[in-house]
Amino acid sequence: MENEPVSIVEICWYLFSTIFLIRWLRQTGWGRRSLIDAPLKKHHLQVFDLLFVVFLYLAAMAAASVVAPVAEAEPDWRQKNLAWLIALSGYAILSAAILWLGVSKFEAGLPGLGVSAKGFGKTLWSGFGYFLVGGGLTLGTLFLTVQICRLAGYDIIQRHDILQMLEKNPPWTSLLILLFLPAVAAPIAEELLFRGLLQNFLIRIFTRNYAGMPDVTFAGEKGVSAISAAAENPPPDSVRARWLGILVTSLVFAVFHAQWQQWPALFVLSLVLGYSYERRGNLLICMFTHAFFNLLPLAMMLWKVHYGQT
Repeated sequence: MENEPVSIVEICWYLFSTIFLIRWLRQTGWGRRSLIDAPLKKHHLQVFDLLFVVFLYLAAMAAASVVAPVAEAEPDWRQKNLAWLIALSGYAILSAAILWLGVSKFEAGLPGLGVSAKGFGKTLWSGFGYFLVGGGLTLGTLFLTVQICRLAGYDIIQRHDILQMLEKNPPWTSLLILLFLPAVAAPIAEELLFRGLLQNFLIRIFTRNYAGMPDVTFAGEKGVSAISAAAENPPPDSVRARWLGILVTSLVFAVFHAQWQQWPALFVLSLVLGYSYERRGNLLICMFTHAFFNLLPLAMMLWKVHYGQT
């Protein structure tokens, strides 16, 4: 996304994704019919669960940034490795905490959260399919954002810190960590956090409000009973509530990533991830889609470093 011309492959990808989106919008009445028969995820998540997990996430990221500041002309790779291992540990703790909440707070346990090895091959292909569509829409949005920035006189193209580190030709130990962090650890932890926890929590809040139910977020066992009763018979506005949950989660997902220039594209990516989760009820699909999307720029940067081409 720097000064190189857009390739014919990119143009075809953008067009394919856009045509697919237009077709989907027509078939679903602009999304109004898209989630009517989507699987229902019954859970008893409370606001304290959400705050605790968000605290773990922020603490891990803050600790990693303190150990090794981002921008360095000549990075200390041992220090960087330590910082990235701290980040990996934070992701592992975060994932374990959310999986525990899945077991204890979702009525069907981890399968109710959408974590199950059943039909793994089909799940993998579904994740790749969502990547083909969502990746094209996301990168197309990023391309438009960059062009708008250039027209506005802002020529600096922001890139993720990991891509900047890959460009410095790191030693193999650092390279392994750099690849594992965004390709495996981040997709798992972030999908558990944003889709599995935040989106489910928000949709329950919005569904309850549309149903005219009292605010029972802090109401303990009575609140849990009321929410369970509502989940058995979702109100007519539950589709709207689901889309609101997806939209708000996508806003948070985009803002949580540091580069403001990428916010619109990440918002689009999160919409695709959020929709796939609600449509299929399978969190592993989101993880695979997220991983494929993260792998693409990593592969492109490695190709550029070793072969001098983009």
